[in-house]
Amino acid sequence: MDINFREIKTYAYELAARSENEEVDINDLVKLTDLFDRLRQNGNAVTEGKQFLKLINQLDEKYKGTTALKISNIIRESFYKQFSVKLIHSRFDPNIDTKDRYKSVLKSLKLAKECYPNTQEIDSKIQEMEWNLFFYDKIVNHCPEAGRWFTGREQELMMLREAFQTDNWVAISGLVGIGKSTLAMKYGAEKLSQYQFVHFIPASTPDIAIDNLLKFAHELLIPWIDRDARLLLLKDVLEEKCDKGLLIFDGVNQMETFEELKKYLPKKNVDVLLTTRMSNQAKLCGFAVKDLKAFTEEEAVNFLLSITQSKEIEEAKILISKLGRHPQALTHAGFYIKTDGCSLETYIKDLNEFGMELFSSDMVSLRKDEKTILDVWNSDIELIKTLENGQLSIEILNMMAFLGKDSISLSRLEKSYQAVFSQEKSLEEFEVALQHLVNSSLIEQVFSTSYQINPLLQEVTRFHMPFEKNQLISNRIQVI
Repeated sequence: MDINFREIKTYAYELAARSENEEVDINDLVKLTDLFDRLRQNGNAVTEGKQFLKLINQLDEKYKGTTALKISNIIRESFYKQFSVKLIHSRFDPNIDTKDRYKSVLKSLKLAKECYPNTQEIDSKIQEMEWNLFFYDKIVNHCPEAGRWFTGREQELMMLREAFQTDNWVAISGLVGIGKSTLAMKYGAEKLSQYQFVHFIPASTPDIAIDNLLKFAHELLIPWIDRDARLLLLKDVLEEKCDKGLLIFDGVNQMETFEELKKYLPKKNVDVLLTTRMSNQAKLCGFAVKDLKAFTEEEAVNFLLSITQSKEIEEAKILISKLGRHPQALTHAGFYIKTDGCSLETYIKDLNEFGMELFSSDMVSLRKDEKTILDVWNSDIELIKTLENGQLSIEILNMMAFLGKDSISLSRLEKSYQAVFSQEKSLEEFEVALQHLVNSSLIEQVFSTSYQINPLLQEVTRFHMPFEKNQLISNRIQVI
């Protein structure tokens, strides 16, 4: 039989009155406790919290006997037990908005404190909830939209969800323009309601990463002592005061950035997601690395057709075979088709005639925060030139642009290089130069001694190469 608060209140007053004449025994108190247990099972106790407190105060004021005190304590204990159950369930209820959840719990905590004013456990939980609400008031979720034509990647999103079930630090690794940043943004946007905050931090250099982390500390009113002290204090606050947050670091592609960040990243209560081309370095720093591959053919077709609003499925498949299912290249090709108003068939003819010119900045209209595939790869190549054996890296890249689409063994690369450039390099120099290309995701290390280059990058490399050099390498590769 269901029980309601009115019945309990009536029985509590009856017992309190009888207690004045010492007419209450242990069985009466057991019955009262049982009634509260049944009410608690119906989930009504906390909703009647204010009435509970009023009843306790009335009993305390009117009845002073020892038994009456026991009755008040039964009511207090019942309310506190139910409050604890509510606290546990409300903190993990996915159907309640996170901020509303904290407000509800804080309200219950303050009611419980009126019952137990000197309870340290309640005081610490109140402080915790107030910190949680402080985070909401101070942090503005900063997560850019995941691109104008995001589609597919359901398996990859599921992969990230599962990864964060067991790891706090997760890295998305993959080639240039494969969609790492877009996937991270999509994951962040998807989880906005489930995290206390989602904060996206550009991290292409150590200085940019640290400056953005300091700005985040400023949002949280972390006091300024000095740079390192403020960042370490931010780490402590996130670990000890935050309930659950997500930090996304985008474009961590330098060793120094990894070394700087890992000193300040929280190890609990905050999930850390980063995008990188340096999968080995991410693993060394303790990240669970998830490799992102090119679109499947079906995803690529759907992606291209969604941008262009075309129904030319067969032409889409032909274009995709030429661009290697590369998301960034498909984005630029699709946007060109959309803005020019041409058909996919016409674009394929233009691509056959003009090649990579269609991907230049003059031909593709993009937002300020977007770059063409040519711009991205060109900036990586310029950076490699400044490194030790960097020029050798560029010569190997130029040569690989003519070596086909299959994986190439290290021994074949060495022999081809000697034949093309009439020079010999030590194995150590050769491996360092190749590692520069791997670290920048310009080529992929398929096995320990074989490498593969993206077919689109082969086109880009040949497109930028001076005519005389193009002819020289092409002719000598054909002889080999």
